[in-house]
Amino acid sequence: MVIKFDGDWTILRNMSNMHYVDFNGLEGGNYHEKLVTVHAVVMQALKDAQAKGVDYVMFTYGDSTSERFMGTARSIVRAIMISKESAPFIIKKRSIQHRSGYVAAIKPKN
Repeated sequence: MVIKFDGDWTILRNMSNMHYVDFNGLEGGNYHEKLVTVHAVVMQALKDAQAKGVDYVMFTYGDSTSERFMGTARSIVRAIMISKESAPFIIKKRSIQHRSGYVAAIKPKN
């Protein structure tokens, strides 16, 4: 179960040993290419964080769904975080979901 946080998301940036991935303003490519890009970037960020011993990865995508793609970036990040695909890399019960972003707690590398 993920932690849901409704407060000021900027305080989450103060967590130690964190890597940031910002999907706000992602440009280039058509709609489908952007979907593929978000998925690939998320998975690579999780793998890299684990390999480097990073404790958290914050994915930001904004809290507005007025733009078609921004709502989709949020959906992709959240779907990956609850999927089995992310299980080797994240600690779900220590991860934090916010309307503007998601903080994935990274499992230490064995």
